[in-house]
Amino acid sequence: MWGGGGKDMNKDKDLAFLATCKNDDLRTLCDILTYNNKGEIRLSEQLTDTDAYLNCYPNRMNMMVTEIAEELRKFGSNTVRTICRKGEADSYETIVRRVCKRMGVKMTDCDNTPNYGTCEKLTLDEVRSILAHECGHILCQHTLYNTLLRTIEELGILLRVISRAAFAPILMAMQYWSRKSELSADRCAAVIVGERVFQTAMLKLTCGMSSIQGSPYQLVEQAREYHRFENDSWWNRIQQNCRIAFNSHPQMCERAYEIDRWKNSWQYRRLRNQ
Repeated sequence: MWGGGGKDMNKDKDLAFLATCKNDDLRTLCDILTYNNKGEIRLSEQLTDTDAYLNCYPNRMNMMVTEIAEELRKFGSNTVRTICRKGEADSYETIVRRVCKRMGVKMTDCDNTPNYGTCEKLTLDEVRSILAHECGHILCQHTLYNTLLRTIEELGILLRVISRAAFAPILMAMQYWSRKSELSADRCAAVIVGERVFQTAMLKLTCGMSSIQGSPYQLVEQAREYHRFENDSWWNRIQQNCRIAFNSHPQMCERAYEIDRWKNSWQYRRLRNQ
């Protein structure tokens, strides 16, 4: 028997709100989970073969909220990790926290609700900058490559093929690539909204303020001071490289500095003038 209006939502109480959603909203969510943007059935989806889907879609969606919730969790989880855990997907909280971390949205410690105060402090163009950054990842297929790399890492450790110590050099290389991919996505954002808007967005995200006093290039100045300190001695350089070796993202001041350098290139001018 299928979910029966969400009576068994104890697996993930954060998804209990689905039971109160309208039929049209649930159908839209269901379609997103089961079909890609070309209208083709997703290879990894498991919802359309369930009794609940066959009996309730499209007019009695509230009777299959349990199945929709389970598919949503699997949709947001790593497929290989889910298989290795015998079909147990990540919790909705884990998925939301992962997405918020990726988007730069802060979350409170007391609940699972994203704190959208940061986005509310940004102008429309600055919000566009954030969205353009994430679209840049999609355009450059970073998500695909990152998923492949993470899958190799998790599969190797889960199957005890690679020890964590032995995997450290590979992980360092992966994180180096990840930092460079963030800089590429930053360039996409700068091209869409302009480098000055990008700099103000980065500064607001760093300090959490709704308005910027003085120059929007304060992070760039901070990066220049940091580079002067780093280049002061070989020991400072070693410490810096060790400190960021396992970071997936560059420092905010470094990202601002790289865009400030790139704005003078012919590539930036050509792309902005298109």
